[in-house]
Amino acid sequence: MISNMDTIISITGQIRDNLKSNVKPKEDDVFNLISEIKQLEGIVSKDLIRAFTEETISFLIEGNEPDYSKTREYINTVDTEISFIAGMFNSPYNPLFGFECILYKKHEVNSSITSHYPSSVVLPVTVLGCTDGFKETMNVSLFPEFFVASAPIKNEHKVFYFTNRFEKRNHLITKPILNQLTTASTFKVLKSASDEEIQEACIAWVYLHEYHHRTGVLPIPEYLNIKGSRAAASLEELRVDLHSIIACIDLYINKKLEKGLLFAELIFAERLLRYPIQIDPHINFDSRASQFFYSFLNDVGTKVFDGTEIHIDVIELREELEKIVNYIDMFERQISRLETAEAKKQIDNLSKSLGGFSVETNKYERLPLYQTMINICENTSIETLISH
Repeated sequence: MISNMDTIISITGQIRDNLKSNVKPKEDDVFNLISEIKQLEGIVSKDLIRAFTEETISFLIEGNEPDYSKTREYINTVDTEISFIAGMFNSPYNPLFGFECILYKKHEVNSSITSHYPSSVVLPVTVLGCTDGFKETMNVSLFPEFFVASAPIKNEHKVFYFTNRFEKRNHLITKPILNQLTTASTFKVLKSASDEEIQEACIAWVYLHEYHHRTGVLPIPEYLNIKGSRAAASLEELRVDLHSIIACIDLYINKKLEKGLLFAELIFAERLLRYPIQIDPHINFDSRASQFFYSFLNDVGTKVFDGTEIHIDVIELREELEKIVNYIDMFERQISRLETAEAKKQIDNLSKSLGGFSVETNKYERLPLYQTMINICENTSIETLISH
């Protein structure tokens, strides 16, 4: 697909390693990388290649501070099926970031979803190859603020989601859990789905997920000053996925989306079951969001786990899901009237009441459901799951 992809990744990786070790990269490596990138003309945008070339020479040859503003700008205008993202990156969520490159193939989103939930900022992609910074365990997306760039972020800047990583986790983690721990009728459509259908469902999930981040009383990125904490991010992740599940159910019921039930089941299963198995809820907001979900379901009288098996009928739970998301939306309206510090305090209090916070250990612990799931799935070690 890209004949020199491995070469591009290898050279970028060498430059990355030099910079991580505070060693000036060899000029030959820099110009070899630029030469290889230029060979992508005809596949990717010439403007993007030119911007990356100019900003990389400024940084690595001329010794200026890294600034990939132009590269980021052209990345956001690319409409070719295959392209690349490269430059300097930084994020508190990814300590491995540095000088990186990723090559990708973009996906089309189901037209029934895009017609009802239009967005121009979400771009689901399959990663074809990347440097080590993009291989970090929990790295599944790229936001415009991760670029090292001096120019301000624009509302139209795209958010990239790496859908093949969601597909892989579904295959390696979620499906084995479903096969071992759910009743025959639970997630029946999801359990029988083909790899291609799982891919389509993951594409729909990340699209709707990001779409709903930008809606509501406190949309992000506008209200990141309130939603920047791990506790707030946990509640936000649950909020947007609940809206996404309901959207898929409604489109399915109204015969607007044939695969809506599959999409709803996948989002539900991933949000409720996978994350606390994969990673500690004390350190990860996605994991904690799953625990919120389970606690909320219990609060509305829905017992999904009897100690042995999980039983869920996504369609039948439509009303309960709406109750939960309405509560979260109401909570957001209430804290929107507060000073930022008080709003964060209220979020933290809610988080501790829902997320498995232990006063004894002063940390978030896995709720019994998830610890039981780990014990039952003992043939698959947590260390193996976390590596994916």
